[in-house]
Amino acid sequence: MRPKCSLPFESPCESGSAHHLARCLCYLALLLNLVLPSAALADAVLVESPERSGYLQDKVRLKIFGEIRPEDAKHLPALIKRAQEKSDRGPASEMGMLWVSLDSTGGNVFAAMEIGRLLRAASAHILVDQNAECSSACIFVLAGGADRRWVLRGARLGLHRPVFEQALFARLSPQEAQKLYNSMSERCRQYLDKMGMADDLFRKMLRIPSQRVEYIDQKYAESVGLIGEDPAFAEWSRAKDIERLGKEKVRQRDNLLDCLNTGVGEDACFKRFGPWPK
Repeated sequence: MRPKCSLPFESPCESGSAHHLARCLCYLALLLNLVLPSAALADAVLVESPERSGYLQDKVRLKIFGEIRPEDAKHLPALIKRAQEKSDRGPASEMGMLWVSLDSTGGNVFAAMEIGRLLRAASAHILVDQNAECSSACIFVLAGGADRRWVLRGARLGLHRPVFEQALFARLSPQEAQKLYNSMSERCRQYLDKMGMADDLFRKMLRIPSQRVEYIDQKYAESVGLIGEDPAFAEWSRAKDIERLGKEKVRQRDNLLDCLNTGVGEDACFKRFGPWPK
């Protein structure tokens, strides 16, 4: 008889019996299947050739799109290294810079957090490009950006609460489900806190049922830190830029960035504040 997949939360894997081994496997399966649902297919690719649309059309970048899967996090370090090596051959102002564009409606939230950690460690510049979407687990990837978390005109950010793989979760008692959900939710909350997001972001996620997606506006995204930058990295980066470019050019760049973040469009911003400082 196959044992029911209900969990002894205090230590599911301590015993060596076959019964406890089966329960341990159930526990691990639950941990690996906390997902934020998505209907799309997936990939993480390095884009080296120019594209005809999008803000980063002339830049080497990582493009993460579709459903976020555990294997994406495993393959990402090699892609990050290749992208940084390619950018080293570009303008001096962008040597080693990692650009990432997102277009995903969700997937595995633990994979998304691991991707976010890798991107933060690489000081990634992340954006959700024109008419793209970053929803559900993708929000955890976006939060990993160190600087210039941009959301361009026509892009959408969507939230809802995490959800377990339902066939496994349904086998738990209400008490076990509550304990496990609280434990996993706390891991998500701690991740967002470490990435510098405001507490209200995760509280808002938890209020939205998993079968729905609530899209947030730019003002709210800025207020909780999804659009913006990591303070420590931003101050270090600004000091380096002033040393290299001078204060006036850095001020010009600041004006351009503020303009672009309003979503009015590149042409209008460059016409008003001039070309990108070099």
